[in-house]
Amino acid sequence: MINNISEFIAQKWVDKNIISEEDYELYHYGWFVVLSDLWLFIFTLIIGVIFDITLSSIVFFVVFFLIRRFAGGFHAKTELHCQIISLSFLFFSIAAIKYVFINIDNVYLFIIHLICVIVLPLVSPADTPQKPLSLNEKIQFKRIIGCIGVALFIVNCVLLYFNIKFLSTAIICAFVLETILVIFGRLLNCKLAEN
Repeated sequence: MINNISEFIAQKWVDKNIISEEDYELYHYGWFVVLSDLWLFIFTLIIGVIFDITLSSIVFFVVFFLIRRFAGGFHAKTELHCQIISLSFLFFSIAAIKYVFINIDNVYLFIIHLICVIVLPLVSPADTPQKPLSLNEKIQFKRIIGCIGVALFIVNCVLLYFNIKFLSTAIICAFVLETILVIFGRLLNCKLAEN
């Protein structure tokens, strides 16, 4: 559905001479990314409102998509599979913030986040066979993930110190989910490369 909407917008722009025919694919992809992210944000916000953790869900979404842009991870083969998987992960993550992470002692939250901040740069970025990254891109993305990880870890230490768990747990949950997706994505990509 999002693909159809982005195709429609890009084609309208071509028809109205806003963009050239050669730029159609670029704008189609750009609209697809924007509309996908917007849809996922709206879904996350709705789930956050339902679970009564709106601000936590926004923080989770921002942190998760920030690190996902550079770390990569598991990618589904079709738009439908991607939407189903993404919506499921978002739903269960918001539920985990509300019912699981909030009940974990601060010391354990600190340890969980520290493990993710160490592991994530080691295993990322997880590129795909369809879009392999160059060595320079991999090095650059590792550095970015490392910097983002350290910065958010420091922010999170302050949040934990002042016991602001509703924000702290959102950040940690985003790191846990992305670490799992990157590891799973790398394992899946290795399996695909063997076939």
